[in-house]
Amino acid sequence: MITYQIEPFLAVYADLLPLIEQHYVEVVPYADKFPVDVDVNFYSVAEQLGNLLLVTAREDRDLVGYCSFFIQSHHQYNASKAVSDAIYVKDDYRHKDVATSLLKFCEAELSTSGIDIMNICFKKQYALPETLGFHLEEYVYSKYIGDN
Repeated sequence: MITYQIEPFLAVYADLLPLIEQHYVEVVPYADKFPVDVDVNFYSVAEQLGNLLLVTAREDRDLVGYCSFFIQSHHQYNASKAVSDAIYVKDDYRHKDVATSLLKFCEAELSTSGIDIMNICFKKQYALPETLGFHLEEYVYSKYIGDN
């Protein structure tokens, strides 16, 4: 049985790192130019300030997925929002509603915490956000310009 829970970043970082590394290889467009280099202090400080939500999916003790959000005030109007940092599910657990359950757990927790808006970012090949009631707000384009 898979369980979903909030866990402290530093307490689960050793479990998270292999999933972060796999996630990176799968989705980062410039992975060949930048190695994985998690700023542990950044996450730790965000969590201490109450600005990080980390939800994990575990089967027994095995970490099979995670979802993280940064919480902030909107800079143009009076609203609080949670912006997705990452959502990842191990390959063997995909298409089994783990990602959906992670997002629903996060949504319930964020709503209960008084967050007004929940933004999630997905790679263009995934359609999950629409199935959960999200709508497209903007496109984000990317171009590597580091070799200039």
